[in-house]
Amino acid sequence: MAVCEDGHIYGAPRPMSQNESFLINELSQEGKIISLFGKPLAFKKSFTQLNFVKIDMNEKDELYVAFQYLALVRKYSKDGEIIGDFKIVSDKMNKLENMNIKRSKSKAKRVGYYSVIDAIRSDDDGYLLLSNYPYTEIAKYDNQGKRRYAYWIKSREKYFKDFIIMKKENEDIVYLLQIYPESKIDVFSQRHTIHKKGGEKE
Repeated sequence: MAVCEDGHIYGAPRPMSQNESFLINELSQEGKIISLFGKPLAFKKSFTQLNFVKIDMNEKDELYVAFQYLALVRKYSKDGEIIGDFKIVSDKMNKLENMNIKRSKSKAKRVGYYSVIDAIRSDDDGYLLLSNYPYTEIAKYDNQGKRRYAYWIKSREKYFKDFIIMKKENEDIVYLLQIYPESKIDVFSQRHTIHKKGGEKE
């Protein structure tokens, strides 16, 4: 969920049908539905799962919507108007997305999908995406969808579900919600335990 300045709540329920579902519900603080918006993507199979999204809202009340199983981020106004559509260019994310698309066309009754984007956080001039394959990475993108830099943790033994980045004495402190192999919050400092990459240069 996300909350805008006027107190309206934005939630991302599971879409249930191709024609009648929306990605986002806007609700009052009393839980009354104000509006529905965000057209799901069309898939013949696993329509519901492939339209799972993560959301966050910036200080301008712009809503970022990241598709969990695709390399795609959309930006909406608080009134539901789409104002940005960003196809993420990332070798590892694009590889997972292609595998998911291929699996969605399988004739098997049950198909599992690889999580491409595990969490999204907005900031002043763009957004950050959390992914866990093949290692944990938090990548920064600007408002044009261009990748600027990334923090990464070279560990294949942990899986993180969400994150927060806070400034402390001109240094980024990263709080990561670990769900495997333990349920806890790991705290990393940029200086000691996180590597920061911009483009291809370390």
